[in-house]
Amino acid sequence: MSQSPTTKWDTGEVSELVSVGTQKIFLTASGRSRAAGDPAVIIVAGLGDSGLGWAAVAREVAPFARIYRFDRPGLGRSPPSTQPRAADVMATELSDLLQAAGIEPPYVVVAHSYGGIIAREFLALRPNDVWGMVLVDTNTENSPQALYTELLNTMMDGVDYYAVAGYEANHRFTAEEWAEIKNPVSEDAATAGAEAKLAESGYAKLGEKRQYDTQALGDKPLSVIKGQTGRDCRKLYDAGLARGNGTEEQRRVLLRFLEGMDDADSKNQQEQLRLSSLTEFGECDSGHNIQITEPDVIAAGVQWVLSQQP
Repeated sequence: MSQSPTTKWDTGEVSELVSVGTQKIFLTASGRSRAAGDPAVIIVAGLGDSGLGWAAVAREVAPFARIYRFDRPGLGRSPPSTQPRAADVMATELSDLLQAAGIEPPYVVVAHSYGGIIAREFLALRPNDVWGMVLVDTNTENSPQALYTELLNTMMDGVDYYAVAGYEANHRFTAEEWAEIKNPVSEDAATAGAEAKLAESGYAKLGEKRQYDTQALGDKPLSVIKGQTGRDCRKLYDAGLARGNGTEEQRRVLLRFLEGMDDADSKNQQEQLRLSSLTEFGECDSGHNIQITEPDVIAAGVQWVLSQQP
């Protein structure tokens, strides 16, 4: 398009805290300059994750689109919020952030893990402003119950997650970025816990919207990318078992769950294709955190969405 950028967030590399009502949210913009009407790529990170974890994806997307990453309140460089860390609340915070920064629609929303719940709440909030979506190994309304997450966390006690799951050896970050990702500030853990506490109710609230039945995205493009989450979990289980973690009963229950995890995960990921009549589905070799080891795969999903003209 020939029009000029309309806000400072539409050109160059910009990172700063944005005042959003009574709170401040850290926002980063990079990539190609954006003209009015160009789709803005918006990253919604997973539970407890900040925008920094998407730096490698941002580098891949930068040559062909404008990309925006943000730290939810209480994560990364954003001060904590007094609001509950529920998915619908966080979707509203994202909407308010975009408005405060003057980042106009349309939006291509890229979400990972629990960020998928937040992103779909954002879709419910602003359906006409979403150009398309890229759902990266996202949680859904049918995600596993909290019991299994708690059991896996018990088995992971003392386990080096990044090393065992293969991210230490295969990440695509600079040394400085990786050091910060591996050692987040202490406030991040508290916020991650607050988000996790309300995750189960977030699944239920999203399910009540029946987005699959209504094909919530209509004919807008949707790319769904599946990782090997089951493989990650089995590696972590084995490492925890070697450390003697968990009781016999906890191990038995979790192992039974893990044995059926791949089939259940594939079903959940593919079911998301019901959100739209214009879809693509891909499966990659990465574990759950595809943005760490295969950012190019996510960038390709973004490029496909952008190539589908409305």
